[in-house]
Amino acid sequence: MKYLITFILFLFFTHSLFPQDFEESQLYVYVVDEDAIPRFVYKDGRTQAIVDDLNLKNVLNNYEVYEFERYLSCVDSITLPDKYDLDRVYKLSFGGNAENLKTELEQSYSHYYDLVERVPVLQLAYTPNDYHFLDETLGPNWALDVINAKQAWDITQGDSNVIIGITDFGFNLNHEDLINKVQMTYGGSEIVGGHGTAAAGAAAGDTDNSTGMSSIGFNSSLAVGFCDYERICQMAVDGVKIINTSWVGGGSTTHMNLLNLVREMGTLVVSAAGNGTEQFPGNPTGYRFPAAYESTLAVTSIGSYLNHLHIKPNGDTVYHTHHDMIDICAPGYGIIVPWEGSSNTNYIIGWGSSYASPMVAGLAGLLHSLDPDLSPAELKAVIQATAQPVSDAHLFPEGHLGAGVINAYAAVDFIANCAPTIISMNTSWVKDQTFFCDIIVEEGAVLEVFSNLKFGKNAKIIVKRGGHLILDGAKLSFIEKDRGLWPGIEVWGTYAESQFPSGNPHQGKITMRNGATIENARTAILAGRSIASHHTEKGNGVPIIPDNQYNGGIVIINRASFVNNKVSIYWPPYENHHPIDQSIMDNAGFVHNSDFIYNAPPNAEIDSEVFIILMV
Repeated sequence: MKYLITFILFLFFTHSLFPQDFEESQLYVYVVDEDAIPRFVYKDGRTQAIVDDLNLKNVLNNYEVYEFERYLSCVDSITLPDKYDLDRVYKLSFGGNAENLKTELEQSYSHYYDLVERVPVLQLAYTPNDYHFLDETLGPNWALDVINAKQAWDITQGDSNVIIGITDFGFNLNHEDLINKVQMTYGGSEIVGGHGTAAAGAAAGDTDNSTGMSSIGFNSSLAVGFCDYERICQMAVDGVKIINTSWVGGGSTTHMNLLNLVREMGTLVVSAAGNGTEQFPGNPTGYRFPAAYESTLAVTSIGSYLNHLHIKPNGDTVYHTHHDMIDICAPGYGIIVPWEGSSNTNYIIGWGSSYASPMVAGLAGLLHSLDPDLSPAELKAVIQATAQPVSDAHLFPEGHLGAGVINAYAAVDFIANCAPTIISMNTSWVKDQTFFCDIIVEEGAVLEVFSNLKFGKNAKIIVKRGGHLILDGAKLSFIEKDRGLWPGIEVWGTYAESQFPSGNPHQGKITMRNGATIENARTAILAGRSIASHHTEKGNGVPIIPDNQYNGGIVIINRASFVNNKVSIYWPPYENHHPIDQSIMDNAGFVHNSDFIYNAPPNAEIDSEVFIILMV
């Protein structure tokens, strides 16, 4: 209780001594009755809130409330009994006066919302000087708001050395938002038109240039060319690592194999899924290619409420293509994009997955600016792992909207500020997970894994002295099978101490059993600690140099498999002395009934294979 009182006093004095800035048109409300959570419709030329209580409905619409979204959904994962009611918090966005709405809700509707408060401005999120340039003519730049672009730009504004390829039809390379951004041109770029102009601008139009619009890719550069597979191939050969395809067609084994090859070259192809009921009314959910190829990152559209089902201003209800090959969603219903015209300053409100897809490509560009070595599989995994939920996903078949809606801030923060997962108590994992940062099993803790874990090129498992990792039927692998290598597992020991008695705090321990598998690791298991980096994605890289003071980790393998690892098990020098008479004893570790397999395809670039290194 002491700490709670101290915290309250701190907040009190902070409030008293320093002026508080609040968002002009947002409130937090704590919902008591879920019947007071409005839904929204577009009617009579504007968005209207609908609730059963007609008086509340009138209040919400009088203040032009247009968004009522769940806030802090992260608390759902917290298992503590008291969550301070944070699972009831919603954020309102509206056009009226925040203080007046707050007062009215407190005085008349406390039976629906028992706490109403202003939303403080916590920090300045970077806003380019062209972010609101078109607000008065084309409306606010909602598409960048809902993906948290400004917050992402506080972490990175990209790099002009990162080039995003746009294969499309019709470009105005003299447009004010493209003229300084295109570094590479390919056949077809000379064809003048609007669609390619719009796609390029959505990905990485000139931003912070005091005119036009802002684009998620910010400082990223552009390569443009005609919409065909040849241009994809040439861009990849030229080292373009992100390519957008805002076009659709039929399937082909040749095209599929080409895109597989492009992926193996390290290039991510981001593809629009199609415009569903607007473009293909007879088969709105059918596969369109290249989006439906496994090797691409397939994108469909959402609207300003993170909704996939959309009501257009004319009242038509539409949805863009969705199916089980969709990977992610992004804004595509009515977003600001540059266009062709008699001048080089034309903009329109564009509709289509053609514009959702390049926004994802632009985000991939920001991620590449933070880590140029991210593979296509890693880029896809980060974008999906940090996605926001689609608000009306329940209306569509499970899995047909991918992982959700891109969250630019969460994605770049995930790479820029990656934090290890600390295991400090006995823990069991039964769900599949993906990691880009280390897992650390602390002294006295046991981590049991029964599921599949995937790792990025920099993420390893460290079992500290006295920790125990149990892989029981689990499978540990790189993000994408045979497309790279992850560092593996270090089991720390103490060179000068015995491995007995079992479970002593001086030695870490790993147990593999019941078909557990480790694949695509640089060193699947090191019975010690490395003092040299082995965080290279492919190839031989730097040899592992063990820190001899940490030799002696215990490795117990029974009925397990090691597949396509650079090194499967590395035992550096260690003598196990009897804890009393100091006589030399057998090592506590062993390998029984286990398989060591090497069948990696050539493009995996796993240059050599060593099953066991045993040093004495």
